[in-house]
Amino acid sequence: MSTVASLLGCRPNVCVDEVAEILQDRGTHYDNASGQAWELAGQVLRYMKTLGILDRILNTSYSFAWFIILVKLIRIAQDPNHIDSWLDIGGYAKLAYDRLTKEQGK
Repeated sequence: MSTVASLLGCRPNVCVDEVAEILQDRGTHYDNASGQAWELAGQVLRYMKTLGILDRILNTSYSFAWFIILVKLIRIAQDPNHIDSWLDIGGYAKLAYDRLTKEQGK
């Protein structure tokens, strides 16, 4: 059985320290804004549903990446200079791209 630490390629105690540091950093940068980002993302999703376009995204293999990118964009609106958010978007976009190219046999 794989642990998160082994999947990440690090020892458990090192990963715990790194995760704690990241969470502390996020708390400093976003504070209550994190909850606000999720709330705003929910509002965007509800609006997309009224337009009839939400199902096209949710019924895809990349829907999770799409949703997280949405949340990251909202966070960037709150702090556009936080470099990690830009990097995260690139990472999730790459995951979606890789999945699509695999599905389409390209």
